[in-house]
Amino acid sequence: MSGTETARRIKAVVVSQDRLRAHVRLSGAGSPGQPPPSADEVLAALQASRVQVTDAVRARVAEMLALCARVSAASNDPAAAQLAEPFLVAEGQPAVEAEDGQFVWAPELNTHPPAADDGAQVDPFTLTAIRSVAVGTVVGHLVLPKDGKPGVDVHGADIPPRKLKGAPVHLGPGVRVAGTAGTDVVAETGGRLAEEHGTIRIYDVLEVRGDVDFSSGSIDTVVDVKVHGTVRAKFHVRTTGALTVDRLIEAAAVEVGGNVAVRGGIVGREGHGHVHAGASVSADFINETRIEAGGDVLFQKEILNSELRADGRLAGERGTIIGGSAYAREGVHARVLGSEAGVTTVVASGTDVRVLSRARRMEHEVRDLQKAADQVRQTIQPLMANLKRLLPAQREQVTELMCKADEIELQAEQVRAQREKMLADATPRGNPSIAAEEVIYPGVRLRIGARQVNVGRLLHGPLKIEVRKVDDVTEIVMVNRRTASVTVLPSQEIDVETVPTDDERGSREHETNESAVSRRVG
Repeated sequence: MSGTETARRIKAVVVSQDRLRAHVRLSGAGSPGQPPPSADEVLAALQASRVQVTDAVRARVAEMLALCARVSAASNDPAAAQLAEPFLVAEGQPAVEAEDGQFVWAPELNTHPPAADDGAQVDPFTLTAIRSVAVGTVVGHLVLPKDGKPGVDVHGADIPPRKLKGAPVHLGPGVRVAGTAGTDVVAETGGRLAEEHGTIRIYDVLEVRGDVDFSSGSIDTVVDVKVHGTVRAKFHVRTTGALTVDRLIEAAAVEVGGNVAVRGGIVGREGHGHVHAGASVSADFINETRIEAGGDVLFQKEILNSELRADGRLAGERGTIIGGSAYAREGVHARVLGSEAGVTTVVASGTDVRVLSRARRMEHEVRDLQKAADQVRQTIQPLMANLKRLLPAQREQVTELMCKADEIELQAEQVRAQREKMLADATPRGNPSIAAEEVIYPGVRLRIGARQVNVGRLLHGPLKIEVRKVDDVTEIVMVNRRTASVTVLPSQEIDVETVPTDDERGSREHETNESAVSRRVG
């Protein structure tokens, strides 16, 4: 058969762009009555296109020619549709690509906002863009790289796999590889976790270059935090370390285990905003917010309409305290207390009156428990006198009642011990006082322990208010710090029975907030 006839029967050999497939396109050879090309003709065409002829290729060619024979013998054979399309006769083996190593973050350290489930709304103020971890936290794991394997194309040539890239991540200070497989990445120290230029490391100070806002998110960490801007309203900062803020804290929730130092002020808004510090708090000014400090509270300018509690001192020798309440166990020192407008301002020192109120109630509880135990013992006293005459059931009842009395007395002793410890912890280390450099205005209530003075006239400084024994009577006195003269101020004992404890006060605040919400909704 001439080469022209063969060409008419074999229209083309088509090799795919990736060289992994070779097809034969027939022209008329798959039509009824048309003789198919021979196997040698097809193989010769493949070799002319540099397709490597293997046993698998010969088998596919034989399959194609068998279909051609069927179609040539029967005009309605469905195989004609197969031969109308290019017929696959050769396949290569693709390369098994190399798998680069990678670092995968632990799910809880993913900084992307979580998707809301079932239509639930995600509070954007609780999200954080800053990763922070404690010692021993598994921050992620390494996926080790895998080598590839070469493939082969239809021409018999090798197809090399992609080359491996370098290490997926470098481990810097504060992290190490751990785990039985040696792929876990664990925090050796607590701090801010960062990935910078392919290196994962931990900083022992969490530094926010700007504000704590939507760009940074709220902060939860175990190290010192330094904010170069402002902590914006409704965001929170929580850390077991210290907090330094270069500008303001605005109606935010701040809970810090160490010191809080704010170069600007701390301001609340519509009842929002509080700062709880395990140590001291310092700020230029404090306005309409709640402060609780395990140490001192230091201010420069003013405290306005705030609620402040400090286990140490409250000191602002050049500052003013107006409105709200300010309690410092170890003493208060300011320039001015109150205002010309007579705004009610409570300034207190010494043992907190709330602690005294709780101690009084615990005293009543001890008394009631002891009374209950005594009543039980009085009930069984006649039975004890005739113990030998009692029936077994009666003796068992006496034993149960004696055990009950012992349990009640043990409970009373536990409450008594708790009360004594609470009072000891709340007792100031020295002799607390309230000092004003310039003036105390009418409308100010001065409290030291359970005694209170309602200031009804201007008290000019420099002066110090303290508790002293005068003619064997405990009095609140005013000491002129220039002349050392002492003036007894009219004072009265606070009825600690009516003072709400912290738990009751928190419940009332909750009810008040609920009522306010109801009014707004209504």
